[in-house]
Amino acid sequence: MVFLRLFWLTGHTLGFNGGEKNKMRIICEVCKQEAYIQKLGNYYRCRHYVGKDSKTGKAKFYYHQQSKDYAETQIAIIKKQENIKQQPIEQS
Repeated sequence: MVFLRLFWLTGHTLGFNGGEKNKMRIICEVCKQEAYIQKLGNYYRCRHYVGKDSKTGKAKFYYHQQSKDYAETQIAIIKKQENIKQQPIEQS
């Protein structure tokens, strides 16, 4: 199934179609708190963890929509930082 649902975390490479478990945390455009960014088709949102439901024990989340420009800019910044981290150090 080609359902683009991306989860990123700084330090992991960015992949598509669920090949790897990719997660990335950015600062939410709405509340300015750190959260996981998700891409669903052409729609970006930040996922904030609330806690566990006391009755079901399932994790609870709330979401904030992110503008496409903001989300793509944040993703590009983090990917650029990650590329710098992954470059080998030259030995003299």
